[in-house]
Amino acid sequence: MGAFLADAATVGLHGLQDPEEVVALLAERDEEGMPEFFHPPANPQYQVARGEQSAYAYEVLPLLHTLMATGRFRPGRFADDALQFFSGTRGPVNAGPRAWLARWLGADAPPIDQGLDRASAGVPGDERANALVKVPLLVARYAATGQLAAAVEAAVRVQQASDAAVAAALAFAAVLERMIVVGDSVQAAVEWAARADALPPAGRAAAADALAAHAAVDHTEAVAGWGRGDGASEALRGGLHAALAAGGSFRAGVRAGICAGGDSCSRAHVTGALLAAAAGEDALPKAWRRKAVKYLDIKQMRLDKNTS
Repeated sequence: MGAFLADAATVGLHGLQDPEEVVALLAERDEEGMPEFFHPPANPQYQVARGEQSAYAYEVLPLLHTLMATGRFRPGRFADDALQFFSGTRGPVNAGPRAWLARWLGADAPPIDQGLDRASAGVPGDERANALVKVPLLVARYAATGQLAAAVEAAVRVQQASDAAVAAALAFAAVLERMIVVGDSVQAAVEWAARADALPPAGRAAAADALAAHAAVDHTEAVAGWGRGDGASEALRGGLHAALAAGGSFRAGVRAGICAGGDSCSRAHVTGALLAAAAGEDALPKAWRRKAVKYLDIKQMRLDKNTS
């Protein structure tokens, strides 16, 4: 739930590349330091209703449907559920799912008899942060089962044929699982991930980079160094850094992520999930929960009592 709440709080200023523009917009409203639930959204290409979720949150819904319908992750079923959802949605759809949808339903889609398996034929080279937003649901279902890593990789590869995207998702999943199962703090879990041999080298490097930056620079500077785009690797680093720097405060972590600019909703899914896992649902601001119009609906559908 932390990922969804952070997403809803962030969407109003999502996509603004210049942090100074974010600061100026807040100053115009005398809302310095309170960027959450900014409305109407400042990005003209990303207009949603007050308190709504971003496209990142909505693209998790097919995965939730698959898990609730079957009790486990089934790649083929997820591919079918996602195709049905994206081909019928009227809301915003991110570039990654659009490319995947075109791969299967567009004019250049392969014929059915070509033999391609939708469950493992994602878009080649798609390293976007869409890989990360699937992780909290999969952790909720597979934490402590020994099956989490396989489920995460399979889920990412349905839409993204990218080792980099998989590595970022596996690192995020490992940190979140460690916090939930072992009870580690954000700091301890990221430190563990930075030296976890079971993770891909790129995943360990992301954790190490977030730790190093946490010791050296503030969040906006750290995000600027990695890039404010929608890549899974940069979103993971930025999301980890915000969670590390938040001092355990859900508000502080999400606010810092918004004010850093760029593809802030993707980073918010990482930050929100980790901070909720660290402190539980009581740490999620009640006023924010009331503003997030889909919060109760999503809460009723969640797989277990895991608040991430």
